[in-house]
Amino acid sequence: MAATAYTTTSSSMHIEILLARCEADRNRHMAGGAASEEELRSVEEALRRPLPEPFRLFLRRLGGGVFYLKHEIFGARRVMIHDIELVPDLLSFRSWLGTAVPAGLLPIHRADGKLHVLDLDAGPCAPVRPLGAPGRTYPDFTSFLEQIVLG
Repeated sequence: MAATAYTTTSSSMHIEILLARCEADRNRHMAGGAASEEELRSVEEALRRPLPEPFRLFLRRLGGGVFYLKHEIFGARRVMIHDIELVPDLLSFRSWLGTAVPAGLLPIHRADGKLHVLDLDAGPCAPVRPLGAPGRTYPDFTSFLEQIVLG
């Protein structure tokens, strides 16, 4: 399954700038390393839909883990932080939540007692919103990354 292309050039350049910043701050992350194309395709096949390109790019470059020592971003595989803590992978965390997460939503982030999901049913940009609590919705993963994780 091919990922849906992220169409706006300015948005594509913007995600590149944000990723470069995250990469420059590697010493402030506990990440599991880049996800392979095979791992990403496996996630997409299980979801029966593509991941938004900015999120795919984030996972391809950085993978899942704890970013800025606070933000858990779920990746294609689980990440062992140390001997008693791990950040789950996208699919197992979604499965663990069960019916609390409708089919078109994908949990991607946890911090400060809040869980954020990608709305995969909303099209290729997939807005990010809190699950089960009021809060701000972000138009896409790029905006979410900039304002919540890097903010």
